[in-house]
Amino acid sequence: MRDHQGGMIELIEGEWMPHVALTIHQTRAENDIWAEWVQRVGDPVAYKESGGLKIFYFKDPSGNYVEVVNEK
Repeated sequence: MRDHQGGMIELIEGEWMPHVALTIHQTRAENDIWAEWVQRVGDPVAYKESGGLKIFYFKDPSGNYVEVVNEK
């Protein structure tokens, strides 16, 4: 599903673990939300910065993997 600003929610099944992926576009407010989210989730399972992307994976309280992609 994609919103009018390019944000996206995907259900992914592939080479890695099946997971939910969220894509957001960085704005000042989203940057603050991003920083708070990282603090609340704690250490992500994996983290990567590449070009204009920040990507991290974490496990939700039920043990499901969630991927968050922040596009600049």
